[in-house]
Amino acid sequence: MTAQGEGEAAPAVPPVRVGQEIRVPVTGLSSAGDGVARCHGLAVFVPFAIPGELVAARVTAVARSYARARLVEVLEASPHRVAPPCPVYHRCGGCQLQHVEYAAQLELKRRTLEDALARIGRVSCPVPPTLEAPSPWHYRSKLQSPVRTHPTRPGRLAGGCFAPFSHRLVPADSCLIQHPQNNRLLRAALEAAAEAGVPPYREEDGSGVLRHVVGRVAAATGRVLAGLVTNGPMLPGAGRVVARLRKRVPGLVGVVQNLNPRRTNVILGPSQRVLWGEGWIDDRLGGLSFRVSLASFFQVNPAQAERLFACALKLAGLQGGETVLDVYCGTGALGLLAAGAARRVVGVESEPSAVEDARRNAAINGVANLELLAGEAERVLPALARSGFSAQVAFLDPPRQGCRPEALAALAHIAPRRVVYISCSPATFARDIGLMGAAGYRPVLARPVDMFPQTCHVECVALLERA
Repeated sequence: MTAQGEGEAAPAVPPVRVGQEIRVPVTGLSSAGDGVARCHGLAVFVPFAIPGELVAARVTAVARSYARARLVEVLEASPHRVAPPCPVYHRCGGCQLQHVEYAAQLELKRRTLEDALARIGRVSCPVPPTLEAPSPWHYRSKLQSPVRTHPTRPGRLAGGCFAPFSHRLVPADSCLIQHPQNNRLLRAALEAAAEAGVPPYREEDGSGVLRHVVGRVAAATGRVLAGLVTNGPMLPGAGRVVARLRKRVPGLVGVVQNLNPRRTNVILGPSQRVLWGEGWIDDRLGGLSFRVSLASFFQVNPAQAERLFACALKLAGLQGGETVLDVYCGTGALGLLAAGAARRVVGVESEPSAVEDARRNAAINGVANLELLAGEAERVLPALARSGFSAQVAFLDPPRQGCRPEALAALAHIAPRRVVYISCSPATFARDIGLMGAAGYRPVLARPVDMFPQTCHVECVALLERA
């Protein structure tokens, strides 16, 4: 067993080989939730290891600047290590931190954000404790389960999650982070499809029918929308499947068949039809009503989303007379909440279906001071800047890849006094905060928010003020 060496630069020739067992102290956590150690200067990623532990690990892959290893034994355990309650946790790719007690998960996420700001953004600002979720279990209101032939029980259908870095199904019909209604829906859908003789999808040759079971739960009411993603228009025994779902899933409001005949990893196809009931559910967030379909973007942890948006609105400090720019506004949730405390809100969104959802949500809630501009932020914001548009407050909530430089440059030209930046990626968040610093904005505070307990994902919200 090879001993670890600390404080060394990564060597030109990797000091470990595949199959070698090494003994290393774990000093950090990667963005993927793996423990990070160093062996003679080489970074080694060890899934299920916790910072502060001494572990024995077997090397499984070696690259020029890092290695990956499988945890063999925890030689000195962290006091924050707990037994994961999920029976398939170590095989399923859905969660990464169930082996860490929840309070320690929150602190690890705070450190992740603090480290990204210092290392990538080259900025320093207060990073208060992570805003914990009201419940760290059964919080996901959206289900997307692949359906395949059961790997060990031929003839049976199975749902669950894919193993990490693969499309190998890990069967599980009850997930500890899914809303109980979604778990009930998945079990009922698998049983109904099996009884009706619906063949599962085969990725190998594109044959079969049922690709995914999709569920949306209204957190406020527990009502459920069921989606059956099929490999074409045919759904054998559709009437029997619907009857079984209506019987087995209390609160079911509709069953939708989504058609996806393409050989793709994208879950939903371009067209769908309602087999029974409604094609949407109505949910509430921050006192407002939202219509949610299978394809709608809506926060999958609504209870924590309310707290995130409340934090963002508090940082914005709206007094009632401001013009607010809501960039990457999605289906309009944050802009609609801000509209009640501002004179005017202008939303920018590139996805046409999201723009339509936002317009519908504004109408449902009687919000008349929300305007929507369809287009990519890097095109719309420069046009607004050239037109002389002025805003006092801006919200940014970009996708994982963050903002394009031209969008940030145009925003700096529009010159809002305050910018509230929400992100699901600490790395691109920190990069953009650094770029905005060069444009005259200083970070006042950056707070991590735990939108996805038991996983490595970190949401964050920051206030930047124009110097």
